[in-house]
Amino acid sequence: MDYSVSEGEIRSSMVTPGSKFTYIYGLNEMLKIRDAVKQSVEDFDIMRFHKNILSEGCIPLNILKNAIYEKYNL
Repeated sequence: MDYSVSEGEIRSSMVTPGSKFTYIYGLNEMLKIRDAVKQSVEDFDIMRFHKNILSEGCIPLNILKNAIYEKYNL
């Protein structure tokens, strides 16, 4: 990794130390939601799933999870 990139990553982590953790946590939660929907719906459509996620707007993950599960009758 280039020194300037490394330095930028370190500074970013110093300013907002929780940002990397929250990103990974959110990613894992989204993957869990996607996998649950994928397993329960025969004709899973990733584009429709993304549209449903985005249509909910900026809401907490637990509320998003409930909304998506409701849309897919889980």
